[in-house]
Amino acid sequence: MFSFMRLEIVHDTHGTLTHLTLRAASLSGGIVITILLQLLVVLSEGKLTTIQSLRLVYYETLTKFYHCTGRVFRLDKIEEK
Repeated sequence: MFSFMRLEIVHDTHGTLTHLTLRAASLSGGIVITILLQLLVVLSEGKLTTIQSLRLVYYETLTKFYHCTGRVFRLDKIEEK
């Protein structure tokens, strides 16, 4: 269910920013706003795509090889000289 929610967020973000871009293009001097909004679209979709791919790597791939064996990590005390 959360995967579909993530896709809906991407869809809504892209649709909203694209709509704003088309409206800004009709304004005088709106080319700068259009470029900035399109850059925002690219950055937001890139961020969400990166998060999704990292989730797939860390959660679905690496958990297949983790067996919970070994010893517990305990931080040694660092003595000041």
